[in-house]
Amino acid sequence: MKRPTIVLIILLCWSRFAAAQIQQASIEGTVVDSSGLAVPGAIIELLDPATSQTRSLATDSAGTFRFTNIPPGTYVLRAELSGFATYEQRDLALTVAQLARLSIVLTPASVAETVTVTAQVPLLDPSRTAGMSTVVDTERIEELPVRSRNYLEFTLLAPGVAPSQPGGRAPSTTSMADSGFSFAGLRPRSNLLTIDGLDNNDEVSGASRTELSLEIVREFQVVSNGWSAENGGASGGAINVVTKSGANTLHGDAFLFGQSGRLNALPKLEDLFGARPSLTRYRGGLAIGGPIARDRTFYYAAAEQEYTRGEAAADTGLGTPSTINAFLASGHLSRLATRELTLGLAPTALDETELSAKLTHQINSRHSVVARIAGTNTDERGDAFNSGGLSDASARGSSRTHDVALTGDWTGTLTSRITNDVRGQYATRRVARNTGDSAGPGMVVPGVAEFGRPYAGNDQNDQTYAEISDTLAVASRHHFVKAGATVTHVGVTVNGVDGLGGLYVFPTLNALLAGQPDSYRQTFAPPSATLATLRTGVFVQDHWTPRSALSFDLGVRFDASALPSALDITNRQVSPRIGVAWTPELARLRIGSSWPPW
Repeated sequence: MKRPTIVLIILLCWSRFAAAQIQQASIEGTVVDSSGLAVPGAIIELLDPATSQTRSLATDSAGTFRFTNIPPGTYVLRAELSGFATYEQRDLALTVAQLARLSIVLTPASVAETVTVTAQVPLLDPSRTAGMSTVVDTERIEELPVRSRNYLEFTLLAPGVAPSQPGGRAPSTTSMADSGFSFAGLRPRSNLLTIDGLDNNDEVSGASRTELSLEIVREFQVVSNGWSAENGGASGGAINVVTKSGANTLHGDAFLFGQSGRLNALPKLEDLFGARPSLTRYRGGLAIGGPIARDRTFYYAAAEQEYTRGEAAADTGLGTPSTINAFLASGHLSRLATRELTLGLAPTALDETELSAKLTHQINSRHSVVARIAGTNTDERGDAFNSGGLSDASARGSSRTHDVALTGDWTGTLTSRITNDVRGQYATRRVARNTGDSAGPGMVVPGVAEFGRPYAGNDQNDQTYAEISDTLAVASRHHFVKAGATVTHVGVTVNGVDGLGGLYVFPTLNALLAGQPDSYRQTFAPPSATLATLRTGVFVQDHWTPRSALSFDLGVRFDASALPSALDITNRQVSPRIGVAWTPELARLRIGSSWPPW
């Protein structure tokens, strides 16, 4: 069997199952009068001051209410009923996937005309049965320092998350990227990144696909573990990103960052070569959002571009390259295409462009649609991979990446208790990688130097993604049931010559000079392969609250992945989920009272 085909089969079999990820907020609560009795028929109105969009419903016979599928934001909630003063809670901030619980007390109208509350909802949800998550909000994204404009670096703020460790210097080490993060020590390629509820992972490497400007990211949630049947598709962690939407007020931002090597300290390595490495870098961008039709249609767009020109050098010292160059100049290792190691500094460069735009339209008070387009072009030369201190310029990697993603979303409030959310996307990705020496073979002297053509890093892959998901939510007094399905088709075409040039490993520099390797490896296979997979995920989840202090989560999830029939491979799994949350009501316990308190 062709080697690329085997690799693709392994990747697709171990790939994430399709998953409908939680990224909307919910509000539930009860309305009582000053004596503590339930108030049925009260009108609850939820207002978004930025867009003037409102949703309303009436409390049931038990005085309870629930809003679902609420985009993260800051809202005003009002409760009204004839004979009672209007209750108003302002600055009600909702974050991604949050379930806010409110207890509203209506006072007689003769006491006050309006009761205004400004206290925030507690972030801790006592009804959450399991799971650990961290929300990185807009304020943190805007105010906290970060070494780059990559918003995903804020993921490290979550407990249990660590950067993925760079591979060792063994010759078998791959140059393929990963997500960049490890959750509780799990594989960094087993994580899931979603943007506005849709998958954004590279099928081959597990890294993020389309990159977004920091200016269009509203907030994101880092889920270290979760037991809800709605969560699926990753054995590691999940990152759910929510992008910004326009409002009635026109708003824009512009920025420019610059860096010059003239202001940097002189590194010790480059000081040995008697030259200061050059560096010219700038990153600029802008974002703007506002109304197209006031109170109905809004837009938000952002663009960023980075330009970097610099220099780098191998950390091998002056003696090693000179010794190897003299050895190669005498005619040894005639198969090796690299005939001279770089002495001193080698050029590096990066050109990156990120574009994204989002359009939101409120059809009426019950239905809204969202469309988003995003694209990324990245060209990194001489510093994309194999850029460790022992890598000569001939082994250092360059890469070119092109991403485009079109997404859409329809959210409908079918009744006061039933909502439906349909999402879809079509995306393409092309990644091309090459090294300074693409002819081969490669040479590795562990702890000394790496030069020639590396074992991996000369390939190209094209990926296409088509995804659609539907989630239905039904709320009642004690139950909140969600059911949904996701179908994703992924096509991957790989054209790679990894390993075809061969790789020699020498235990010491003297062994290299003597032409005595201790191992050699090479692959022999046609370089291209094409495969496709169809992934399906279906779930049902019931959040049952029989009492205010007791909650159950009962659910089941079914996932399946279909590969071409010629491979005769099936991948299916059924995952039942159950969780219990209980809040001890110690204040109610008295001598002689029953136990447990429910």
